[in-house]
Amino acid sequence: MTSFVERDRLLANVAIDEKIDPTKAGQRPPARVSQMVLDLYGCRGDLSGHRPLEEAVRKGCDSVGATVVRVAHHVYVPHGLTLVAILLESHVVISTWPEHRFATVEVFLCNPSMDPRVVGRPILEVLRPTRRRTFRMVHVIDKVPTARSRGLSSRRKRRS
Repeated sequence: MTSFVERDRLLANVAIDEKIDPTKAGQRPPARVSQMVLDLYGCRGDLSGHRPLEEAVRKGCDSVGATVVRVAHHVYVPHGLTLVAILLESHVVISTWPEHRFATVEVFLCNPSMDPRVVGRPILEVLRPTRRRTFRMVHVIDKVPTARSRGLSSRRKRRS
């Protein structure tokens, strides 16, 4: 049986199967995007108020230079909320379950110089969990097909 620690370690990063030489014609270096998911237990902060969470998301995004395009939220009856921040660099999503004092936070950033942990810090200050589990992943986007690699030429063939 796999322990939580071992499972978390296995989920922490995605391995790169193949190296790409960016100096070769037609190849680009792989793009890396970071994703962090926080499971927050025993939250002592306000899990029903969207304003403090929105301010925390904006503060975290500002601290890494991410640009917030739009923030939307939905408050559930009788309790809980989901808040989504759309960023130029991707998104931040927070969902809360006040009846369980639980929240989950996802930070997804397409700029490899931006650290999702830094974005999450102000959110943690608002939610004040007694325990948390952190899942971090790096998605490697490589071998982006080009028109030539798909067998297409730059000129269209005439249909007969």
